[in-house]
Amino acid sequence: MTVDNFAGLTTGGFTQPHRNVEVIKYRDGIVKGKVVMAQLEVGTTASITPVVTSDGSIQVVFDMNYVRLDEMPTANLGGTYIDQPKTEGVRFAHTDTIPNGGKQEYKSIENGVTYIYTVSATKQ
Repeated sequence: MTVDNFAGLTTGGFTQPHRNVEVIKYRDGIVKGKVVMAQLEVGTTASITPVVTSDGSIQVVFDMNYVRLDEMPTANLGGTYIDQPKTEGVRFAHTDTIPNGGKQEYKSIENGVTYIYTVSATKQ
């Protein structure tokens, strides 16, 4: 299952940001008898910075963070309910050199889920 997909075009040395998140509001606590709301961002944030090397390869520095809501149990505090969001996800941060037109896959297994992050790089 693909959780996100993005492509970007940037000049060597400049960072290409990516943000694809959803904000989930939830009941976080109680202050003076009133429910306090909070926000949880789920989805993907990423950045990638390419630099063309002297041999024509492309060095990429990337940082990708993916968060998903696993469950949202509630707790009863004296007749008032609060939510207790549980999230899971993965973060990839790496510097690598990829041949012009090439791609590289990075894998991680988190809580039994396999995440694959694929980076392709082509010099324009």
